[in-house]
Amino acid sequence: MKALLATLVTLSAFSAHALESHYGKLSQRGHVYTCTLTNKTNNTLDMKYVEFSFLRIGGHGDHEFTVRNRIDERVRTGEKISNSVSQSFVQTAYGCKYIAR
Repeated sequence: MKALLATLVTLSAFSAHALESHYGKLSQRGHVYTCTLTNKTNNTLDMKYVEFSFLRIGGHGDHEFTVRNRIDERVRTGEKISNSVSQSFVQTAYGCKYIAR
């Protein structure tokens, strides 16, 4: 019984700090990629990270990789958030998302 109770307490602690993904709109100007998201939820979002997914189109190494930047921004309902990252021309972004707590 104590083990079950300890497990439930641990799971509830992890679920309280669970991260959720919100996919943004990706735009490009030169080699700068911008991820933009409008908060359409009924809650303020506590954004912790923005992630850009890239595909390498030349050179050596992994063909797909992710760039994650910590942002720590709160976005209220109806507000817009934008973050940018600059990459070389041998890489192209194909998606982005914000990670909120």
